[in-house]
Parts: sequence; C-alpha cells; structure tokens
Amino acid sequence: MPKPVVPEEKRRRRRPTRSGTVLTEELIVTTALRLLREHGSAGLTARRLGLALDCDPSTLYRYFRGMDDLTLAIGDALIGQALDGWRRTGRWRADLRAIGTRIHAAYVAHPQAALLTVSRVTGRAHELAVDEAAVA
Repeated sequence: MPKPVVPEEKRRRRRPTRSGTVLTEELIVTTALRLLREHGSAGLTARRLGLALDCDPSTLYRYFRGMDDLTLAIGDALIGQALDGWRRTGRWRADLRAIGTRIHAAYVAHPQAALLTVSRVTGRAHELAVDEAAVA
C-alpha cells in the first residue's frame, strides 16, 4: 500500500536544500522537464533529479507518490502550458481546434515528455480543465 502524499501546505521544507532552494512541486516538474530534454526518458531518475535539485532523492517522495506520479504531473504541466492564455470564444469548433493545436505544440516542444505522458490520463487540474472546456 503506497504511503500517502504529504498535503501541499505541509510539504515546505523547514530548511532549504544545500543550494538554498526551497522545493515546490512546480520546481520539481520544471527540473524534470529539463532532464527529459537533456537526457531522454531513461535519464529521468529520482537520483538524477535529486542531484539536479541539490537534494536527497528521497525528498521527492514528499511531493509525489513515486516516479509514476511525477510523470502524471509532467503531463498535466504540459497541458497547463497549452492552456496558458487560451480563452473560450464561443465558437466550439474553433475552440476545440485551438486547444488541440496548443496541446500538440506543448508536446512537440517537449518530445521526450510527450513520449512518457501522451497516452496517460492524469486526472489532475489542467487535464480536467481541458475536458470541461471540450464538454462545455
């Protein structure tokens, strides 16, 4: 049985990492995207991510249940990037096309992350926002 994830408000470290950085879920996902771009999907490990963030790799598990949960967060972050700046126009075909084009562009910008996440259902906030926009 997986250990429960620490709630967001309790995740803050009492002290910064060795480099002086206070970790956040967003910082971890951004760093993971950079590692994917530089090293490919095989290069995304807890150890390498811990080194890049200058923290112990076990610290990542305060933010994510495991690497699979981090992968889902990466997918949701890509969808979130696609949603930034998008506004509903009321023309449903144009809106669906715009969302699809933006998501495609986000995946093209991060091809290694796309390989890991495109076939996954994240169930996170940004993905649900896209689903709601499509249904509305």
